[in-house]
Amino acid sequence: MDTVESQPKAKEKINANLVVGVLLIGSFVALLNQTLLVTALPHIMADLHVDTNKAQWLTTAFLLVNGIMIPTTAFLRKDSQPAVFIWLRCCCLPSGPFWQRWLPILPFCSPDGLSSPQAPGL
Repeated sequence: MDTVESQPKAKEKINANLVVGVLLIGSFVALLNQTLLVTALPHIMADLHVDTNKAQWLTTAFLLVNGIMIPTTAFLRKDSQPAVFIWLRCCCLPSGPFWQRWLPILPFCSPDGLSSPQAPGL
């Protein structure tokens, strides 16, 4: 009788300096992203026709979504097949126009709130 015992995989040694370096670079890019958004506030306010308070909330929401989606994307890429991940992205991409069309109608995103001005024809 032929039995094959499974050998536990040897743990890969993680380079602590590399991990710290990646974290430092990621923190720098996040800080740079936030700084660039702050300098863009006047343009955001003019384009969306909102006051300073609402523009700051918009940039805060953007940064929070980035902070959630970046690790989530890394987790999904690590634990799923590349083809599945690509198909998931391709299926989610067309939902953008749907949200752009219907989000201003929702009561919590009225045109005088955080959403952009209503599109003609709504």
